[in-house]
Amino acid sequence: GKAIAIGLRILVAVDASVSSNADLQEAWAMYKDVVMEWSEQKRTDSTLDSTFESFERMMVQLDFNLLSSRSFVTAIEQNFDPRGRFQAAKFPLYDEIKQILVTLYGQCCERINTEQETSKERLDC
Repeated sequence: GKAIAIGLRILVAVDASVSSNADLQEAWAMYKDVVMEWSEQKRTDSTLDSTFESFERMMVQLDFNLLSSRSFVTAIEQNFDPRGRFQAAKFPLYDEIKQILVTLYGQCCERINTEQETSKERLDC
């Protein structure tokens, strides 16, 4: 349980750092604009190749998951049973993991901006 809490804490810290960094947000927006212009030019000139398309997909994933401050949300929405094996066997794996994550996250968040936030119980990485 503590390892999951530490992992979630790291994701929350990354999301908070990214979302509160105005310089990073501005630079990322400018970089996306340049890449979009470059992409449009390549499509117009019919010079689009698989390497650039792969780069574009990576950019979209990076933008959606990390630079949109969705690391934590992506982690808790993860499907831990993509083939449905546990669900078919009536084993509520997803619900159990989701409940554990929600509980641990709630315990960590209730300490934010309180004197307990930096207590001995702090989950240091």
